[in-house]
Amino acid sequence: MKYFVALIILFSYTIAELMFLTIIIIFEEANMLKKLYLFSLVLFFAAGTQLVTPQSFPEILYYTFDEAGSDSTENLANPGSGSGWAQILGGLTIGDTGQFGTALVGAGNPGSTDYVNTGWATDLGTSDWTISLWLNNIKDGSTALRYLFGDNTAGSFRSFLNGVAGIGWIALRGGGLADVFVGPVAPGPSVVHFVYDSAVPEVRAYINGVLAVTVPQSALTINGSGPFKVGGYSSSAGMFAGSLMDEFRLYNRALDAAEVAATWNITIIPVELTSFTASVNDNDVTLNWETATELNNSGFDIERKSTVGEYDKIGFVPGFGTTTEPRVYSFSDVNMLPGIYTYRLKQIDYDGTFEYSDPVEVDIVIPDVYSLHQNYPNPFNPSTKITFTLAANAQVTLKVFDVLGQEVMTLINQDITAGVHTYDFDAAGINSGVYFYRIEVNGIDGTNFTSIKKMILLK
Repeated sequence: MKYFVALIILFSYTIAELMFLTIIIIFEEANMLKKLYLFSLVLFFAAGTQLVTPQSFPEILYYTFDEAGSDSTENLANPGSGSGWAQILGGLTIGDTGQFGTALVGAGNPGSTDYVNTGWATDLGTSDWTISLWLNNIKDGSTALRYLFGDNTAGSFRSFLNGVAGIGWIALRGGGLADVFVGPVAPGPSVVHFVYDSAVPEVRAYINGVLAVTVPQSALTINGSGPFKVGGYSSSAGMFAGSLMDEFRLYNRALDAAEVAATWNITIIPVELTSFTASVNDNDVTLNWETATELNNSGFDIERKSTVGEYDKIGFVPGFGTTTEPRVYSFSDVNMLPGIYTYRLKQIDYDGTFEYSDPVEVDIVIPDVYSLHQNYPNPFNPSTKITFTLAANAQVTLKVFDVLGQEVMTLINQDITAGVHTYDFDAAGINSGVYFYRIEVNGIDGTNFTSIKKMILLK
């Protein structure tokens, strides 16, 4: 199964003290095509040495565009700048297939109407920064200039496809930058990184994790009044109709080569299943499981088998598509006969590929007594549950009476197997008041059992 647990412990001291990072990765059997690490194993550095984290998280903007059909996308950066949810305006949509999950889909309209409004002005100042994005379905051979992102104020920058960069190439310019041209990226898919390192100073551009060009720069100061746009810029033409953008990231620091490589080719295991358990309450089974992250997760088939027989599908629980947040799931299998049962999850991707979890086993035992439980809830309106246990197969009669002892209705009159049973009593057709319910049992073991309990209907 896909089972991947990562624990990160980081201690930060002053520059004169020791810094270290330990990353523990524990995993069990996984699909070999998806079995790529999310993290490096161990990084250890002495005082004053730069601490490298190959999966560093963006601090300013991070859009995964996984909210298919929505008119906004969440900024997952930490701590993040601008709007927590960025509005997707005009003809831009979220759909199709991106690098991970869905993607931002272009409509070919001007950036005055079609853009993602980040709600952020490019207040980077003189600091380092890194921008990365995934592109696909770029129109190969077209000379039309198409903007990808930018803040259309004099002190900021912008990026576009074609034009002076060349057909199929991308340009980064503005804000005092010496032009950076990188390519070709058409028709894709391609992941592009622009890294500004103020210590040199220079901009390094990468395609699919490989350094493509280094452009020396004068010391830059990037400040704009916003809003910074993704998918468009100013009033000029934005993304080609049908072109795709995904995983837009903006960091307030310069990623090094190792971080760039870890960012562009990261393959998340579709479901990091961190727990899967089963519990029994009388003859009801509750399955609980949790995921750490998900990629393209359509959902889970719930499969069950008894001691003899094969697995059968008994239900389906939808997944969350692509998410970096932990998700909790549950499923109930009720009114089971006594016996030993085995359950497993079949996790299914949107493309139909699937993997199984490790199985969990439960034992539903035959009760050793006959009993009638108090209904729940009580008082109730208009329905309640009546539970009883049978130590052996039996003929069972369950009836409801009013306070005068007159029979109101018969709920059960049939042979029932040994075990725990629950009857859902719907009192929608009777008046409020105090009622009694009585069970009479004639067990095949020769036992006769009778019990009466009171319940209150409040409407």
